[in-house]
Amino acid sequence: MRQAPFLLVPLLLVAPPQAMQARETAKGLTVLQAGADRGDAKAQFTLGQDYEFGIGVPRDFSKALMWYRKVAEAPAEASNGFWARASQCHLGSAYFTGQGVAQDLAEALRWYRKAANLGDADAQYLVGVCYDQGQGLAQDPVEAARWYRLAADQGNPLAQCNLGVCYHAGEGVGQDYAESARWDRKAAEQGNAMAQFNLAVAYSLGQGVVRDPAQAAGWYLLAAEQGNVLAQCNLAASYLRGEGVPQDSAEAYAWSSLAAAGGDSDSARNRDLVARSLSPRALREAQARARGLRAEIQARQDRSLAP
Repeated sequence: MRQAPFLLVPLLLVAPPQAMQARETAKGLTVLQAGADRGDAKAQFTLGQDYEFGIGVPRDFSKALMWYRKVAEAPAEASNGFWARASQCHLGSAYFTGQGVAQDLAEALRWYRKAANLGDADAQYLVGVCYDQGQGLAQDPVEAARWYRLAADQGNPLAQCNLGVCYHAGEGVGQDYAESARWDRKAAEQGNAMAQFNLAVAYSLGQGVVRDPAQAAGWYLLAAEQGNVLAQCNLAASYLRGEGVPQDSAEAYAWSSLAAAGGDSDSARNRDLVARSLSPRALREAQARARGLRAEIQARQDRSLAP
């Protein structure tokens, strides 16, 4: 059974759901363009997103960055503060990935820090990631944990997850399993799959919480249903051993199959071992169960990406 928590460090920002509403009519785009030309920060940011994600216009990173930059470089005012911070984050991510501009990690950090210093939780998380990974500056676990905490205190689940990992490993903070589990739970309750996995590991091992196989299996299930391969692997082991759930070799086969399809070689071996213990009929049913689970997970992921 996999037992070590892993650090979650995605860096790309995605368009928020409200900005993904299709603006397909020429009239709507004309109105948006007019607002942007007048200097309306919201219209400029929205037009930047349209060009970045190809919403109603051909995708054009150069135009997207032009509009983001107009908002990001404008004097900060209460009326445009949110849009300025969001634009600064998008500019930072563009420089980090090299989309529309030459990749420049130091410049990415500069834009992230601008938004972070204005209190933007996403940017604070991203500055923490830069310190954590040594991207654009020297690696500094203490600074990483400090920025994670600033974002975590604002409810950012990615930062909460990473702060939990910091406490688990004793990186940048004193090792504290109870504090690790506390932050894992905050992120897990917001639906963060990696935090759900980490919290399940804590319950499985009794680290920072009272050991509870049923709680572990429940959190593994929530993460596994989001496609987390490590959780699928551990959930399969729970079913195989009857830890926290009734023993069920067919269910163990199904979840091992999903984890194996996700690239986990241990799960592939476990799946094949379990298959040899099943009758031909039970194996067919387990395979059907695996296909059903795969379809459910794919449908759930498709819904999460929908506008």
